[in-house]
Parts: sequence; C-alpha cells; structure tokens
Amino acid sequence: MTLTLKRPRPTFAQVFATTAHPDVLHWISKSEARIGPDAYKEFVGSLPSEHTQFLHLLEVSLRQGQGNLDGFRVASDLKSYLDWPVDSELVKIIDDAVDMTQRKNLRLATIAWVMETGTRFHAKPSEEVQYRGETFSGTRSGRVVEVDRVIASGTVADANDQRWTVLGENLVAA
Repeated sequence: MTLTLKRPRPTFAQVFATTAHPDVLHWISKSEARIGPDAYKEFVGSLPSEHTQFLHLLEVSLRQGQGNLDGFRVASDLKSYLDWPVDSELVKIIDDAVDMTQRKNLRLATIAWVMETGTRFHAKPSEEVQYRGETFSGTRSGRVVEVDRVIASGTVADANDQRWTVLGENLVAA
C-alpha cells in the first residue's frame, strides 16, 4: 500500500513570502548605494543562500507579529532580530505584498492547490455537516450556508446561528 500525502493548503505567510520575494531581492540589490559597500557585504553575507530558506525568513517575519500585518512592524522586526538596514522603501514593499496577498494572491494560490490536490467541499447549502476545527478537538456540526467551491471551503452556521468558515479538508461527514 502506498500512502500519498497531499501538499498542505497554502498559508497567508507562505503566499506573502512568495509575493514579496522578488521586490525584496530588488531592494537588497539597491542597498549598497544606501548603506555603503562594507555594510552591504556584511548584510548580503548574513542572508540565507537558498531560495527556500529566504522565503522561510520572510514567512517567519510575517508570523512573528501574530496576525499584525503592518509593514512597519514586519520591517522593524527584520531590523531588530536580523539587523536589516530597513527604510521606508522596504516598508512599502511589505505593505504592498500584504495587500496583494489579501486581495488576490492567496485566493489564486488556494485555487491552484485545490486543482492540484483535488480537495473539495463535499456539501451543498442547507445540508447538515460535521467538521473538525482548527482551534478545538473533536467535531462540531452545523448547517451549510454558503459554499466557495473554487477554494474548497464553506460557511457553516452552528445551532446558535454563529457562522464559521470550514475548509473542505476538515469536513467529517456531509
């Protein structure tokens, strides 16, 4: 028997890192004139050499703020923890990447993931479902209010009519 593992659903931090990556690299390449050749050599020498490690560094910088998606806070963390020569241009790059991730890129990455993995939200509006949650153990049940098929998720109302977003991979019974 072969066990095939699916790639996990993309997170906001992962998509943000991929979105910000080219502009951050461009900002780094222009930093020598701003900070001087010696500081630039030291700065570039401290950066991860592998693409995936660099993306992870951007991911962690966003996660550090526990949901605070402010570009100034992320840039300040990069300065405090990693001694990056932060300026207003980097803050703008981070703010723009957060905005683009929120408005478009996370949804597009999730659509691609759904198509790649075949994950579905196997319920229709008004059906009763059971689901696992991200923040609790066990299962809960509710009635499907709305389905967003392209990103394999739905809105489910519990017995108190409180609405929750439920991911297709968290459905237990539909």
